[in-house]
Amino acid sequence: MRCIVIATRIHQLDALRGLASFSVVLHHCLLVFPLFLAANFHEGIIPIVSFLTYSPLHLFWAGHEAVILFFILSGFVLSLPYFQENQQKYFKYIIKRIFRIYIPYVVSLIISALLLQILSEHGIVSLSKWFNAMWKSIPDFAGWLGLLLMVSTDETHNINTVTWSLVYEMQVSIIFPLLVYLVKKANWRIVLCISILLIFHKSHLVHFSSFFIMGCLLAKYHYSISSYIANSKKAMNFTFSIVGLIFYLFEWLIPFNLSHNVLDLLTGIGASIFIALSLGDDKVKGFLLKPKLIYLGKISYSLYLVHPIVLLTAIYSLKDFFPIYAIVAMVPLISIVVAHFYNKFIENPAIALGRNFIRSKYVDLDIYRECVKGSAKKIEE
Repeated sequence: MRCIVIATRIHQLDALRGLASFSVVLHHCLLVFPLFLAANFHEGIIPIVSFLTYSPLHLFWAGHEAVILFFILSGFVLSLPYFQENQQKYFKYIIKRIFRIYIPYVVSLIISALLLQILSEHGIVSLSKWFNAMWKSIPDFAGWLGLLLMVSTDETHNINTVTWSLVYEMQVSIIFPLLVYLVKKANWRIVLCISILLIFHKSHLVHFSSFFIMGCLLAKYHYSISSYIANSKKAMNFTFSIVGLIFYLFEWLIPFNLSHNVLDLLTGIGASIFIALSLGDDKVKGFLLKPKLIYLGKISYSLYLVHPIVLLTAIYSLKDFFPIYAIVAMVPLISIVVAHFYNKFIENPAIALGRNFIRSKYVDLDIYRECVKGSAKKIEE
């Protein structure tokens, strides 16, 4: 299998991330209601909820599956520079990751904690246990330490339910260059086997790192994969899409009582097929390259971060004026609007700050080297 990497931004993957982020928004909106929370745990449900749960329609609110897709996409995108360059400096890489992930993450925690103090009634009897477990109380010192150092997920659901995945994202990011080194040096079959084995590890960090490795493999061979998909017959790619959907939603479409590790593995396979199709299938690319979907991808991280805060704020502040279902119905659109401004005023400035920090450090190093060279020449003279 050839390893050829094209050094261009792959916008359809941005769109794919955006759609996945939006499915998380819908997932959390539905979990507000006890019936959908019960469905999420395969408990007794009414026919209409059962239809939305155990059919391909679950794709629109497949929240956990979307997180697996996020991890694979992160592995793909983060590893591309390593395959394009002989060497990428760790300092430059990790600083970019810290500014990219950490600053928007911390700002969301602060905003959520402030709104908790102002708005929270610490639960609503008619809503789900999942909803009522959020905004229960301000974390103590140990809780805040775990959140700010990204070493614990104990308080993530309380303050911002999505941030548990960012804890693992940041932790994997620290060791990610080692994972890329493994993928670069080892045979892809060996790497794939290692990745599958890691899925069954008890540690959540090890478990989720396997999906980053899958993303690395896809990135390493993405030219070959996209060429294969592009040259395949339409019927073959249609079959791939059906198989990908079945694997991605296996828990909801196939009535087998499988372990969570096995289900995550199948979801990872399905997500990888989606990525492969987005790389090489013209129809899939045409759909994903629509400007609105690319824009959704652009604000996907902000959307992911802010929508739980929007959900809680809207319900607690409007529940005396509108029915809960009407409030929840407004949340996806409001979240997109808020995400637009969060992206503009928090996320993008954080990214720019990281770039400027790196640039200033490298400029300082260049000046230092020139001074050393100049001093050496004077000594020789």
